[in-house]
Amino acid sequence: MALPVREWAQELRQLWAMGAIYLVDGASHIASSVRIKGRRVLISRSRVEEFSIIEGDGVALIDSEVRGHAVLSGPLLLEGTQLDPQAVIGPMVVVEQSYLAPFVKLQRTVRVRASSIGAHSALEGGNHVERYPQARSQRRGFGVEVERQCWIGQHVSLSGGARLGEGVVVAAHCAVSSDVGAHVIVAGNPARALPVDLHLRELTPEQAREAGSQQGAAATRFPVYGACTSRWDAADAVVLSYPHHGSLRGLAGPTLIDFQQGALEALLAQAFPDNPSQVLRKKDGPEVAFELRFAQRLPRYEKPSPALTLSLAGASGDLSAESPVEQDLLEVLAEQSCDMEHLFSECMARAFEREEILGWAELEGTLCLLSQRGRVRPPLLPPVLASIPSLAQLLTGQSPGRPRAPVQEAAPIQETGSRSEVLGRPREHLSATPLPPVLEQILDELLGDGRTLDPDVTFLGLGLDSFAFAHLIATIEERCGVTCPDLFSHNTPRKLAVALATPE
Repeated sequence: MALPVREWAQELRQLWAMGAIYLVDGASHIASSVRIKGRRVLISRSRVEEFSIIEGDGVALIDSEVRGHAVLSGPLLLEGTQLDPQAVIGPMVVVEQSYLAPFVKLQRTVRVRASSIGAHSALEGGNHVERYPQARSQRRGFGVEVERQCWIGQHVSLSGGARLGEGVVVAAHCAVSSDVGAHVIVAGNPARALPVDLHLRELTPEQAREAGSQQGAAATRFPVYGACTSRWDAADAVVLSYPHHGSLRGLAGPTLIDFQQGALEALLAQAFPDNPSQVLRKKDGPEVAFELRFAQRLPRYEKPSPALTLSLAGASGDLSAESPVEQDLLEVLAEQSCDMEHLFSECMARAFEREEILGWAELEGTLCLLSQRGRVRPPLLPPVLASIPSLAQLLTGQSPGRPRAPVQEAAPIQETGSRSEVLGRPREHLSATPLPPVLEQILDELLGDGRTLDPDVTFLGLGLDSFAFAHLIATIEERCGVTCPDLFSHNTPRKLAVALATPE
């Protein structure tokens, strides 16, 4: 992944070419006990905690968090990654949008994309060619590649030549040194690739549906389902379509659909406890589709954000609460309506007086519970719906039956000049640039209803979970020919459209 060196100032590029010890921006934090012995170290919007060591030549940390006692050796790139304590990473390692548990070791030609790696696992891409004779096929067995949405258990060993396809689950204590196809379970010693729905194939449709309901809302986000699109079918009904479902691609049997139906029922019961719903199989051409039918019409939900203004619903005299945090929230909102940032500050101060610590996630979860009980308005989107990004996007857009403003396409403007010059132009010049068809198609695939997309919202503000956001970045990289750092420079669909329309 290329660094955005071409956008740096001339003095910064000269320092980099001379081998500057490290460059760090104002949005980063480096603990005082961190030892940086490497050259050409770039730390951007990242956090490096106590007693970590950075060495070697060419280390880039972008939007990442490195916990204590880690050893990083260049060349190395960590982008959008959380690294837990006691990890040893590098050299020749690229990790994007991933989570690495404690005591993980990645060395010598390893690439990991949007995956989770369990504790005490080792990914070693090199080989010791000087120790024993090898055939030509063995000499090609270098490097380890882990594709998107893989889950690797504890004490797993991936050695040179191991390549995991998308959505692979590797059980604990496995040793893998060869190619593994997409959406399978790797288990045993020696390791064997098993179907991802291995435990469902002997079940009846009713048993598979019950198994999905028991596993709960988390079972609605398995990679084998493929991308989901959502649309309104009626004022009280939503259709979820899966055009690339694993059962259609021969990766799983038909009972996977029944299992997913049960998981969707558990999701809706958790998200809408006061609005009974049904999940029905729907004939929608060759696609796997489900109809979500509700007893009551759904309102337009709002996504929790620091700038969102909240107010108390119902009588202000009734402040009965089930927890101290709920009590604090209701009392602050009873005094006046305010945005979530101010609400968080007030409640955090009250929690501090009780010698407690209040986190943003706890505040958001408590507010959503109050919203479900009708105590807070506007209605807040239940956090559990983040497992289906297109459904979350649909429910925060216009509901059926409400008037939609007509969409008028602006006439395209011919942009000239470099990309850096385009970034400095007034906003009205950017607002007239339409999205390229390839970019519209990518966003529609992930978000579902393209009519609800605001082309001026940032990619980070689309409300995607970590896996879906990593999939969005990788898809734009592949189809539009841009790098991940470019997406942080051109951070909205419209800005990216201007950059793509501008010659280098």
